[in-house]
Amino acid sequence: MSARNPYLDIELEQLAAAAGARAADLRDRRVRTPDERAALAEDTATLLLAVHHRLGAVLGEHSPGAPGKEQARGSSLAEAFGSWATQREREIRHQALVLATDRHLGAEPHPWYLTAQVDGQRAYDLALASGAGLQAVLEALAAKPGRRR
Repeated sequence: MSARNPYLDIELEQLAAAAGARAADLRDRRVRTPDERAALAEDTATLLLAVHHRLGAVLGEHSPGAPGKEQARGSSLAEAFGSWATQREREIRHQALVLATDRHLGAEPHPWYLTAQVDGQRAYDLALASGAGLQAVLEALAAKPGRRR
């Protein structure tokens, strides 16, 4: 069994800083021993896997549901971009929920919002459904004992 990826346990701001620092380190042209290069390559792979896991893929024009693809399938301009905007709003609510949870409780392999109930609904579903739902879930999160207040 492999060890847990330590980059999964840090806040997103720290993960971004680690990625930036690693980029600077990789640009450093100093001579490294074969063991140093191997260790750097292994740790960089671990860092990149955490970035992939924590941030997910950035949606672009070539992703499913992209407006250009939807228009090619016969959707009108309004349908394609309206659907795309609705999905982006949902993604922003997801990001806000994940970032707030990471900041308040720390990164967890099974975040509380996947099982917690708020106003009789699963917190995750409520948060993604609307801005008001997200607000209710964030208030429930803030009421939990956390690392920061």
